[in-house]
Amino acid sequence: MPAEVSRRDFLFGVEAVALAAVLNRAYAGVPADDLAGDEEFWKKIRSAYVPDAKLVNLNNGGVAPAPTVVLNAEIEAIRYSNQLPAYRMWHDLEPGIEDVRKRLARLWDADPECIAITRNASESLQIAQFGLDLRPGDEVLTTSQDYPRMITTWQQRERREKIVLKQLDFAVPVKNPADLVRLYEQAITPRTRVIHVSQVVFMTGQIFPVKEICALARSRGITSIVDGAHAFAHVPFQFSEIDCDFYGASLHKWLSAPIGTGVLYVRKDRIEKHWALMAAPPSMDKNIRSSKRSAHTRRPCIMRRCKRWIFTNRSARRENSHVCGT
Repeated sequence: MPAEVSRRDFLFGVEAVALAAVLNRAYAGVPADDLAGDEEFWKKIRSAYVPDAKLVNLNNGGVAPAPTVVLNAEIEAIRYSNQLPAYRMWHDLEPGIEDVRKRLARLWDADPECIAITRNASESLQIAQFGLDLRPGDEVLTTSQDYPRMITTWQQRERREKIVLKQLDFAVPVKNPADLVRLYEQAITPRTRVIHVSQVVFMTGQIFPVKEICALARSRGITSIVDGAHAFAHVPFQFSEIDCDFYGASLHKWLSAPIGTGVLYVRKDRIEKHWALMAAPPSMDKNIRSSKRSAHTRRPCIMRRCKRWIFTNRSARRENSHVCGT
């Protein structure tokens, strides 16, 4: 680890955050049209990356290169962890994930308990897709232009559990967003249980009115799953306005985070009844962990009527936090 970089700075990658903060402050409020021709701005952006001089990257939608400061921090973290993995990975580096998760929650104006860090958008969405209780004959609405891996995931459930996948067709470009809302509305039947929608279609860039579609789903008691892989950090929107049940995105696309990082949002009232893709002990269903089986101790919240427990990670020497319900 370089001597001039503190452990805290190293763990949380503040160099990359600092670069973004400087650019944000310097160009805040500058109209996009003016910024497009600002060569000084783009010079700073170019200097943050080391591209292949022989090729031009036009596919950040698949996976984007990380800025040099992010890449260097990632490489240093691997080197640092590899020297003593069982200690440095779990004791030093892993607790930092919790801080990142909370930062992402603040970025989305969401409850940190609703945010999970994953490997990519597909994993996030498959956690949502496989975790729902569905019965034979239950219908899932999506389109023929949604991401193939998400379609094949539903098709596997269709083969195994005899659910019904209905893929809706539409011609692009769609000029009136209300037409896309009607597309779903007209396909809803009494057996419809899930609406799966891409915020931005991966092949055409068609933007869906997910706020209105999720509102439609909520009004009919239907679960909404939003594929935000090509929207997050790409097109402007307020996440708090979407009001969906599940939202999955990749962080290594337009955000230029390290390759192999994604995020999943799950509405808080859906967490307890959702089946996790990675199984956990039954005791964790009610947020109760035996101190004999884990590295956590617990104590009751000091608020009189609150029934939540405060868990302390003994190795990381930190406590979880929650909003008291009293």
